[in-house]
Amino acid sequence: MSGAADSPSRRRLRALALIAPLALFLAMFFFWPLWSMVSASVRNDAIGAAFPATAEIVGEWSGEAPPSPEIQAAFTQDLRAVSSPDLGAAVRMLNSQVGGFRSLMSRASAEAKALPEGQPLDFAALDPRWSDPRFWRAIQASVAPYTDRYLLAAMDLERGDSGEIKAMAAGSAANRLILLRTFTIALSVTLLCAAIGLPYAMLAASVEGWRRNALLMAVLLPLWTSLLVRTAAWVVLLQNEGLINKALLWIGLIDSPLALIFNRAGVVIAMTHVLLPFMVLPIFSVLISLPKNLVPAAASMGATPLRAFWRVL
Repeated sequence: MSGAADSPSRRRLRALALIAPLALFLAMFFFWPLWSMVSASVRNDAIGAAFPATAEIVGEWSGEAPPSPEIQAAFTQDLRAVSSPDLGAAVRMLNSQVGGFRSLMSRASAEAKALPEGQPLDFAALDPRWSDPRFWRAIQASVAPYTDRYLLAAMDLERGDSGEIKAMAAGSAANRLILLRTFTIALSVTLLCAAIGLPYAMLAASVEGWRRNALLMAVLLPLWTSLLVRTAAWVVLLQNEGLINKALLWIGLIDSPLALIFNRAGVVIAMTHVLLPFMVLPIFSVLISLPKNLVPAAASMGATPLRAFWRVL
């Protein structure tokens, strides 16, 4: 009876019930926010929501001559019916592509609402800029429900008038440089943490008693200290009149204070200090689990110190 009661299907259900809270937590606080962010990066529903009638027929326009009367009539109808929030979202998107849409749209919307029902608005007479196909092409290119514009902008790219992908102008391109700086700082901090953390963890694992406790306490102490206090301490240490510059000047290594703060060097130093415990503690937890006779055993088998370190540790 007990074997029948504890069938494989019942055990699987019990196992699923145990991991259900974790799966629910991951779905709510990881996968759902990630999916929302990814979908928002390709969703483009501002123009379609504001100008639905125009979105249906503007795709037929060639993109060169002024739009047909049917397209202008549909646009007039949309301007008459659009709400202020939808119009504001559409104007922000269009103005980011072609400057001047904000003043064009506000005036066109007011004129369209004042016209009798069914009468189209003469856009060219209202403002000569409506005769420029660039403004109509921006509307045509933005009616699709999905776009790659935001993904391209993240890499300082954009689509030209004919749809080709090209680099943004030098004055408006910044994301690629920011990404390069971010990954450069991340790599620098990681290498410094590894260069400092691995020998430190090996030293802590090689001793016992109060020595090990003191070494681990030195690593854990920054985790128990407020980030504001640590930042203030590094300002005191790294400033031109700080302890580090004074020590270097006193021993004669430098003739003038080094710029160690409010620059990339200061960021790397402070981030290395903050993140070093997260490098030391995992390495230390692995090292203390290794038998201490493995490295001597490798040496007795003919391995060089470097090979024993590489293959064992």
